Amino acid sequence: MSNAKKEDKEVVLLKKELKSDIDHRIKL
Repeated sequence: MSNAKKEDKEVVLLKKELKSDIDHRIKL
């Protein structure tokens, strides 16, 4: 159970990084 929660958090962080990276590229 705790493992799934940890993976969820990592996925959320990855998605946030991806989104910020895409936003950054769009601004450039």
